[in-house]
Amino acid sequence: MLDMKTKTTFAMTAMLMMVMGMLAVPAQVSAEAVALNEQIETEEGATDVLGGGNHYFVKFGTDAAFGIVWGTETEENAVYFVAVKARYLGLAQVYNNDGEMVEENYAVKTYTMYAVKLDSMLEFNDSDEDGLLTYTRSYDGDAFNDYTYDETVYKKVDLTAAWDASEVIETDDGDSMAWDFSLTATDLPYELVDESADPVVGDNVLNELTLTFHMTADLAQYDDVSLPQWRVTVTEGPLGKTVFKNADRLEPLQAEGKIMKYDVKWDQEINGWDYDPNNTNPAVLIEFHSIVGNFISP
Repeated sequence: MLDMKTKTTFAMTAMLMMVMGMLAVPAQVSAEAVALNEQIETEEGATDVLGGGNHYFVKFGTDAAFGIVWGTETEENAVYFVAVKARYLGLAQVYNNDGEMVEENYAVKTYTMYAVKLDSMLEFNDSDEDGLLTYTRSYDGDAFNDYTYDETVYKKVDLTAAWDASEVIETDDGDSMAWDFSLTATDLPYELVDESADPVVGDNVLNELTLTFHMTADLAQYDDVSLPQWRVTVTEGPLGKTVFKNADRLEPLQAEGKIMKYDVKWDQEINGWDYDPNNTNPAVLIEFHSIVGNFISP
């Protein structure tokens, strides 16, 4: 029999393998030793990205970035894992109508942003003891709302909150770098999901949730990468603006470059979840939302 007044504490580790960013250069350029800490910079502070709040990003030039966005006292928000990378589609050798080179090795690339939102925590009855919950949610065009499920979902906690951030600990061993810090939210109120759920359990709040992040990055050298290239002809248009005229495919260009590989692991510690007294086989999960967007610069 479960004592519903007992405060529970448990932790789990999860991992996101994030994307890679590539800095490509023509193969005929001599390659010099590259120090990882000379290629990477960090960025932190207030942000408007993904609903706003605060952020900590690790950036590799203009080609790749990854990190965390979270809510603050003045701008409550969920926690997001974010990765942005550039993907090289090829190179353009740009000429004018007279056959004169206008720009050499112009990089044609697209940017992709991946984001994972930690939306909410759910308590459900794991009646078949498989550790899984199969459910769907309706969408009203603006947000997800109602739940449909076979195993009862008793209540949830919305993770849109004011998160308290710890100091970031940075380590550098030459070949790789790491950044570790924690986010903590307290007194998160329960929201009933199933009509059979007890409206009062314990102190009716999740007392504390701590997410501890372990972000790492390292560089790998890639040689003999084949990049598509085109001969692009431009002409002068109205008001002196450059206008695209035509493009012809050229032989692929052999390139080399450094690829930054990075990942994010996190531990979560949950203190003070009050299980519903009707829940005979209680389990808790975190609901994730995924966002993907693409941008091609003009």
